[in-house]
Formats: sequence, C-alpha cells, structure tokens
Amino acid sequence: MTYEFLQSGLWPVAEAVRTFLRESRGVSKLRVEDSIHPSVSLRPTMSGKIAGGIVCVEVSETFFPDQLNALVSDCLAHGLPVQLFVACPASITGKIDEVAIRRASRLGVGCMVVTNTVVEVIREPLDLSLLIDDSKTKLFPVKYRRPVAEAFATYRNGNPVKGLATVCDAIELILRKVAKRAKASGAIPLTNKLDLEKGPLHDVIEVMRSRQVLEKVLLARSLAMTEYRNESSHAPKNTSALIRRNQRLRTHFNTALELLEDLISATRGTRL
Repeated sequence: MTYEFLQSGLWPVAEAVRTFLRESRGVSKLRVEDSIHPSVSLRPTMSGKIAGGIVCVEVSETFFPDQLNALVSDCLAHGLPVQLFVACPASITGKIDEVAIRRASRLGVGCMVVTNTVVEVIREPLDLSLLIDDSKTKLFPVKYRRPVAEAFATYRNGNPVKGLATVCDAIELILRKVAKRAKASGAIPLTNKLDLEKGPLHDVIEVMRSRQVLEKVLLARSLAMTEYRNESSHAPKNTSALIRRNQRLRTHFNTALELLEDLISATRGTRL
C-alpha cells in the first residue's frame, strides 16, 4: 500500500495495523488517508466502518500528535461515533511515553504499540461523541468516591453504558435505603407490602412520592433516571440512532452524577 502523506519510515507500522484491524477486529474495508466526514478536516492514516460507527487510526511517532486535537474537536462538535487510535512504533528502549498516553486518555483516544509486525493495544478508545469532562470525585463524600471513580473509568475506557449503570446503581442503593428507613420510622406505613429492597425501583420511588419521603422534584428526577437507565442499554439499529443514543448517553451520565450528588446532600445526616 502506498501512502501520500505518511512518511515512508512508518509504512511498515501502518501495514501491521491494517493486518491487525482486518484479522483481529474484523474491519475488512479500510480507506487510506480519506475523509471520514465533510465536517472533519483531518484525514487519518486509515479508517473503516464498524458496528459501532467508524474506527480510525493515525500512525505517528508520538501517541498524541498535535493535529489530533482538531479531529477530536470536530467529532465531538458533530456527535460523530468515531473510535480513534494512535499507532506508534515501539521505542528502542522499550519505554512508553506516559505523558502522551495520559493526554490521549483524557481525550478518549486509544493507543497501539507496533513491534515489528506485532500490534499491542495498550488502551482502547472511547467513542469521541461520548467524551466527558474529567472526573470530579472529590466533590463526593469519601464513601462514594470509589463507585464514582469506577463509573468514570468504565465510561472512559470504552464502556459508557456500564459506566452510567454504575452511577445509577449508587443512586438506587441510596433510594432503597431511604425507603426502608422511612418504613422503619413509620413515614411509610407497615401495611405497605411492596418489597422495598427488591421490588421494582419505579414502584419504590412512587411509594416515596406518595408519602413525601423526599422532595417531589428530587424523586421526579429519580423516576426519570429509571427510564434513561433502561433506554441506554438498548443497542442502536443504525448510525443515526447511534449518534442520538450517544448524545443522550453523555447527557444522562452527567445528569446521573448531579442526581447522585443531590441525593447525598438531601439525605445527609441519615447515615447513608
């Protein structure tokens, strides 16, 4: 394969990546140095369609060449479902540029190291349309920092649906604890037979609303969470649906974090 823009010294790296994508990732039709969208100025070394949108690889001497900032910004601005890798040749010393890796990680870019013809994926990419701000775990009480950190890590390491589910699980745990304590205190009558620990969360929240256990607006937001939690688990049928799903998923993740923070604040003092 001949490349117009890639320096010739990196052609063997690109060919190793082409083989890897075809044989290990099932990307059979790869375009070389071609446009991926009219709104994206940078043409990556190679790109191809996958079930989850588009996979792109930029072959470079460094894990985050400056020109990738524009590609990431364009994909984010237009909600494009692009999974972007940077592929680099292994260094003579075997050392990896950790600073560049962290920079790539913050922007959802995956990283490959190529040694001769062997490709090693050292970080999977995040769909760029799902990119979120850095974790703000310190905003949460110590007890909740671990699940929040895990949710961010899961989301940013390529599984945003599970990352969202992790936040929603923390929200559900608080709601069920509040409901059970409300029943123990008499705010929810003992005659109510709903299983507050294992019954449908939607029903638990409705019982809490009817007994005014927490503020109505907070419980209404919790009800909305049960809907988008289920919605996010359904696989999109086409690219347009994927773009819409990803836009909502990114919003829902941030919304769930805000809800978790507000629930913790509203229930402070109840030993949650």
